[in-house]
Amino acid sequence: MLNQQNAREICYERTFSSDCSPRGVKLKKILLLKKRTRYELEKLSYPQLSYDEYDRCLRIRGTDLESLLQTTKIHQQLSDKLESNLRNAGFQVVVIDRTQYTPDAIEWADLIVTAGGDGTFLIAASEIQNRDKPLLGFNTNPSKSTGYLCLPCSVNNEAVVNRLKNVFFAEKRPSLVSNFIVSLPGLPRTHVKCSGVCVSTGTGSTSWHMSMNRISMTKPVANTLLPSNFIKIVVINAQKIHEFFCKYLPDDPRVHYTIRDMIVSPITPDPSGILPGDFTTTMSVASKCYTADVVVDGTHAWPFNDGTQAELSTRPEIALRTLHFPNLSFE
Repeated sequence: MLNQQNAREICYERTFSSDCSPRGVKLKKILLLKKRTRYELEKLSYPQLSYDEYDRCLRIRGTDLESLLQTTKIHQQLSDKLESNLRNAGFQVVVIDRTQYTPDAIEWADLIVTAGGDGTFLIAASEIQNRDKPLLGFNTNPSKSTGYLCLPCSVNNEAVVNRLKNVFFAEKRPSLVSNFIVSLPGLPRTHVKCSGVCVSTGTGSTSWHMSMNRISMTKPVANTLLPSNFIKIVVINAQKIHEFFCKYLPDDPRVHYTIRDMIVSPITPDPSGILPGDFTTTMSVASKCYTADVVVDGTHAWPFNDGTQAELSTRPEIALRTLHFPNLSFE
């Protein structure tokens, strides 16, 4: 939790400087966005039931009710503790959930704080229209959620995150081939067939991007006459090296595209030469699909059918802004 004296001194600057000089902006009003747990969300589907009746309904359905209740209890305890410490540190705190997260609420706050996981953090980030509005996320269930974008509720160190995660283009039905025209700097417009295109920032390099590009151990071991233990050691080390290079910093100006399961044949890609994945500073994706979507950070989706085109790039002036804590102590 935040040390009270240090919490009062939180500031941020346009240059992400580590000093709290007079140029820093003092933060007084905090909007605390709490996630809704699965238990709470499912209860909304049964408004006519009391909580006892709802619990019985979940048990009959075969849901692990104890696990849901424990997760909810941990989240509530940690988020309540976070709220209490922010108030004790002298901040004015307004607590809301995602249904109350409006432009007016965002405008009121000097700082947006999320209590949940990466999903809650991204919901908060997606509605912020001004990069001068700082955002800070706390992971309220670190035992079950990695929370790459969030600080645990008990930490000794902090990180600065500057971007959102990823954009994904694909047909809605997994069995359909996705058809796109991809344009990259220095390459001709290329028709590709695949199961989807994922474009990730540095923030997203530890999630879907890494999973898509992870080296599989199954095929090398199954398709070789070499001793399996030897192959396993080689592949494990290759995985570690690959994962090291898969991760790149949140403030990296590049994005990385992955053309998932790209079909390679004498006629595709057309023309040949495009890599199934690489870094770039800008790219465009034009749809030749029938029932496709473009999904941003796994939260927002829009139709992306034949004729629709997306231009993707990163620009410093629209980068997400979070906080840097100079010498803050946490306990």
